Amino acid sequence: MKETLAEDTKLYVSYLAHFIEIILKLQGEVEESLWNELYFYANAALTSPSPHTRANGCKIISELIVFNEKVYTDRLERLKKLAHDNWWEVRAQTLIILSRLLIAHSKSSQEHEVDDSLNFRTILNYILEIFRNGITHNILRIGLVELAELLNYEPELCERYLDVLLNISEEIRLDVLRTDGIKIGPVVFGCNTFTYRLTGAPLEWNAVGIAKALDENIRNNRLQRVSKEHLDILNSALSSYKETV
Repeated sequence: MKETLAEDTKLYVSYLAHFIEIILKLQGEVEESLWNELYFYANAALTSPSPHTRANGCKIISELIVFNEKVYTDRLERLKKLAHDNWWEVRAQTLIILSRLLIAHSKSSQEHEVDDSLNFRTILNYILEIFRNGITHNILRIGLVELAELLNYEPELCERYLDVLLNISEEIRLDVLRTDGIKIGPVVFGCNTFTYRLTGAPLEWNAVGIAKALDENIRNNRLQRVSKEHLDILNSALSSYKETV
């Protein structure tokens, strides 16, 4: 395939990005030669003038992190630039990279000595810069599912997470809170976009953290009556907590 697309690097990177999950699953353990090739083309793609190619590079990096979380710990300045990219899917994929970095390092820290090579505070700040109200719902919808597991390791994110969840459209919120099956699909329809997990956030989130954030939200806003949004989220938090005890 590489030889066939030798003169069209953008197309080759697009192929790698859209099939990387299948490629890595079939490989099992990634050989060094394949790893180096994926890493090389992903990094080259990140500086492309094409937003779709930059998104493709981010997608490859996000999948490589699943196999080795140290793959991008020394590239925080580049991630900072990507976090402010003008194309929504580059920022969405960067959010996934940041989330997976923190989750992987948090898990490693529980099993081994704490790795001081990763600046957790910097990464959290990048996440907060991307994941906030007022930006495209495409990113927020992806983030509400992708960041759910991270809330267990970084409970301070629960407040921002709840704020987004309360202000997102009802259709997206109810979809995110669904736990009766995992729905995977695009957030917009187009030949150059990726598919994402769109449901099941309560299956992985920090139920206690969400409940506490809800309580603080109600108190801080001095609400006399809670909204349907509050009740939907509280019900999901209680249901997911019961399943863990």
